Amino acid sequence: MNRLEFLKTMGLATFGLMIGRSVIGRELAQLIYNKGGHFTNILIGTGYGNAVVAERLAKAGHEVLMIEMGLDWEGYKQENPAFKFYKMTNAGKESTWMNTSTQAPIGLGNLNRFSQFTGILERRDFDHVKIYLGKGIGGGSLVNGGMTVTPDRKYLKDVFDSVGVTLPLDIIYDKFFPLANKSLGKRIAPKDIYESEWYKFSRMGVEEGSNAGFTPVEVPNIYDFEYMRDEIAGRAPGSATNIEVLYGNNNGKQDLTKTYLKRALATGNVIIIPQHKVDHIQANSDGTYSLKVLQIDTLNRTVSEKRFTCDYLYLGAGSLGTTELLLRSKQLNKLPKLSKEVGKYWGNNGNAMASRYTLDPLFHESRGNNQATMPIRGLRNMDDAIHPFFAEIAPMPTLGSHTALYLVVNKVNKFGEIQYDLNKGGISLAWDKSHNKHMRTNAEFFLKQMNEHGSRSWYGGRYINNNVLMRNKGVDESICYHPLGACVLGKATDLHGRLEGYKQLYVTDGSLIPGHLGVNPYVTITALSENLFNVS
Repeated sequence: MNRLEFLKTMGLATFGLMIGRSVIGRELAQLIYNKGGHFTNILIGTGYGNAVVAERLAKAGHEVLMIEMGLDWEGYKQENPAFKFYKMTNAGKESTWMNTSTQAPIGLGNLNRFSQFTGILERRDFDHVKIYLGKGIGGGSLVNGGMTVTPDRKYLKDVFDSVGVTLPLDIIYDKFFPLANKSLGKRIAPKDIYESEWYKFSRMGVEEGSNAGFTPVEVPNIYDFEYMRDEIAGRAPGSATNIEVLYGNNNGKQDLTKTYLKRALATGNVIIIPQHKVDHIQANSDGTYSLKVLQIDTLNRTVSEKRFTCDYLYLGAGSLGTTELLLRSKQLNKLPKLSKEVGKYWGNNGNAMASRYTLDPLFHESRGNNQATMPIRGLRNMDDAIHPFFAEIAPMPTLGSHTALYLVVNKVNKFGEIQYDLNKGGISLAWDKSHNKHMRTNAEFFLKQMNEHGSRSWYGGRYINNNVLMRNKGVDESICYHPLGACVLGKATDLHGRLEGYKQLYVTDGSLIPGHLGVNPYVTITALSENLFNVS
């Protein structure tokens, strides 16, 4: 009898209905996993890459244990019925990982103070870059804006060519991108949604961008636009229309707990244990792996230490988490054969925030007092030899009627590197102003063009760079939503994500992509993880 069958006989696992305490919560942690145990497959992290692995393995009949550092938010809601994910304008303790105030890039006037808690959004600060991470079952899918974008084929080719790796692009684009988009629930916003008051900011951005010489593009999303219709009509509780995005989304957004992870759990072959973090990995002489795992409470304090072993190990803890775990394990001499390529080719996906506004709102057309938080349009300038970028037309759902906000995604011309210091017990990031100087230049160029060709007041007044939100000329190039690289596919791993020197140890997350992608990366992470199972 395997472990999953044992759980069923104990009456502890009601699989397939939802992610909740009956599946992955307190009972399993207390009654079964006090000391750990052996599983055929262990997955560290519950984001996009490992969500794919979980579903594919489980549907093939294999048992899977997933280890997640963050909370089981659905279970938390069951135990705290009054709790809802917060608006961006009114954050509480569950919004933020171990801080007493929100660390969102734009606080939107939120001055709330609260007690520390293992909340849903973490910010890790390094010199010249602040990196945002989703925490909980579902990983980054819990806190992103749902933009579901497949990169240009040439861009993806050029990115990997730049590090000397040739991808099997035909099968990735013909098979795995379509599979990823379908499995994620890619949607296009219907015309009536786009033309509603909730997307006037997008329509104005498209008009201004066209006048400035940029190419407007339709951006797919995973949000349920049928649900948004009901929100707009007042038939359903608001989510995208209720300023929900960075601290979780209560309704409408189809994050991984509603797609890949839900289908994986429905097989009965998957267990997820939240509030557990892996301290290090050890490669054993018999080809198995041992994991030292710490169970934590909601103040990030260790409450117990456990040891798990497995035959196959899949790392999906994100670019920072996966790389830190591998480098720490190497320095502890637990993974002595780890490739020197681990840590290299890191980048911030060229992320830079930019904003413009007008000081005379009475004389300008309003962008709308109501703005949905799921972006559905962008402006493309990637073919410009001097200023290549893609700009997401982002919402500014409060104080936004005469403020425009953008996420500008650039190429990364100079890779950074993640390093680990065993004495200090953490990673450092080789990343300075020279890495992102051109990102600021591109964002300033973009704002200049938008100001010159954008909305004007009746007497000809123009928008200016928003030095209130972003004090350095309306640009913040230190913000990073999309950390990528450091365990690059075809360099630190083979073309199916297997780490060099370790046959049954895989990487499945954004670590596989060298530094930049030109668009939001999670569709690509999903497609590359699907390709992991295309092994002859």
